[in-house]
Amino acid sequence: MDRFPRYAPEKVFTLKGTYPVKRYIAHPPGNHPKGCPIKSDMTVLEMQTEGGSCWYGFEKVWINSELRMVVSGFGSADEVRRNWEKCAEV
Repeated sequence: MDRFPRYAPEKVFTLKGTYPVKRYIAHPPGNHPKGCPIKSDMTVLEMQTEGGSCWYGFEKVWINSELRMVVSGFGSADEVRRNWEKCAEV
C-alpha cells in the first residue's frame, strides 16, 4: 500500500482524450454513488471533466492548506497514481 501523500492531477485522460479537471468530489466510504465500481470501504475521488469523469479509490482524500486536493493510500502496483506529483505534507 502506497500511503505517501500526492496531489490529485489537474488533467486526466478519459476515453475521449485528456481534459482539465473541472471539479473534484470526494465520496466517503459507504456513500458512493449508485453504480460506483470502487470498493465500498474506500473514499472515492471523482474527477469531473468535459469528457467524462474518472474515479479512483483511496484510504484518505483531503484538501490541504494550499487548497489542493491530496490523496493517500492506494495499491503500490498502480503506476498511474504512483506518477502523480508527491506532496511534502504528511
